[in-house]
Amino acid sequence: MVRACRGVATGALKSTGDLLLHDTGRVSGLSAQNLWYLKQGDKVRGPFPDKVVTQYLLLGRVTAADMVSLDKLAWRPIGDFSELLPQPSPEVGSDAPPAAKDWQAERLQASRRWADERSTPERRESSSAEKEGGRAERRNAERRKAEESPEILALRERHARQEQLLAARREKFLGLAAALAVLVVGVFLATLVFPPVHPVKVDIGSPSPTCNQPGRAQVNWSGCDKNGAWLRGVDLSSANLGRTRFNSAELSKANLSYANLAGADLSYANLDGADLAGANLGGANLRYADLRGADLRGADLRGAVLGTASLDGARLESAIWVDGAVCAAGSVGACLEAKTAP
Repeated sequence: MVRACRGVATGALKSTGDLLLHDTGRVSGLSAQNLWYLKQGDKVRGPFPDKVVTQYLLLGRVTAADMVSLDKLAWRPIGDFSELLPQPSPEVGSDAPPAAKDWQAERLQASRRWADERSTPERRESSSAEKEGGRAERRNAERRKAEESPEILALRERHARQEQLLAARREKFLGLAAALAVLVVGVFLATLVFPPVHPVKVDIGSPSPTCNQPGRAQVNWSGCDKNGAWLRGVDLSSANLGRTRFNSAELSKANLSYANLAGADLSYANLDGADLAGANLGGANLRYADLRGADLRGADLRGAVLGTASLDGARLESAIWVDGAVCAAGSVGACLEAKTAP
């Protein structure tokens, strides 16, 4: 009994639904916002409002036989709905004058132009944009054509060659700069690791003597009179003392290493424990000079006058003796196993 009642109710609802769906003319008449689905073959489009369907009919995009539906379930031909059909133009009889027939044709053409969405402002803007795009494309094509012309290609190749030359010059300059930097650093490191044996020797100093200056390293006392001067323990290393008078001067414990004493007068001078390593004493007067315990290693004594000079404990190894011979190792107080200097 329940199943029978349910079937009756279901049938009633189905009949009501069919009435609403199939009697579309009455539904569409109640609503001005109907949205229709269009079906052409197997293709379904939409939904579209009434006016759009009417426009498609005017433009011939659809026919009255094409199907429409409000819910994609119940489909009926467009011709079944009068609200979707274009409003008919006033009938013109066959006996109407030609002017009336022309008027009717113009009305039909005007309706179709009005219905064609391609004549809307959006379409005109789109057409204008397409035209502008076409012009831009033509300009780009002309520009590419100009760029591919022989003159432009020749200019481009010349510019590329110039860039290559500049790059090669930059690389060459950077290479020379790097080589120079390496050379400078190498010389600097060499001077640190391998200092010169005789950094300052003969005739090194200022162009003119400065006899009034106090004793210091590298002082220029060339030819000055320092007779009897008190210079005990003074640093006169690498000084220019050529032809200077030091007779009877107090020079004990003085630093005279690598000093230029060529032709200097050191007679009766006290050089006890003085450092004369590498000094140039060529032709110097050392009569009665006290050289006990002095360091004369590597000193040049060629032509020096050593008569009655005291050399007790003086270190003479590698020194060049008065006759040009080089003193052998272990020469202390006297030049031993002298051999001819090269």
